[in-house]
Amino acid sequence: MTEAVRPTVYEIQPAGERTLPGIYVRAQLAGGEDFTVRVSNRELVAWDMTRGKRQWPAQADAPILHLTFVTWKAAVREGLTAFTFEQWSDAVENLDHVGDAEARPTTQGHEPN
Repeated sequence: MTEAVRPTVYEIQPAGERTLPGIYVRAQLAGGEDFTVRVSNRELVAWDMTRGKRQWPAQADAPILHLTFVTWKAAVREGLTAFTFEQWSDAVENLDHVGDAEARPTTQGHEPN
């Protein structure tokens, strides 16, 4: 049996194009939806704030909860879901980390010395 080919960050953002930094996660939902989101610092801060309010364990102690939450926050920010976190947790079949990206600075208008 051959493993399905997963997209890499380079397939998400073609080479040469400006890339936003972040962690790219592919979400597969029970209803058959399948999409990739970019988890940014906004989602990581939201995790820190929510974790304290809900008295959730630290990321190291609950890595699946952390990944599920930050992926949900990214999907909400990108307009890909209107689920509450609880609905999202029930609907998610699988989450795959598909890549990381660092910002590619532009040099447009910059003259080297």
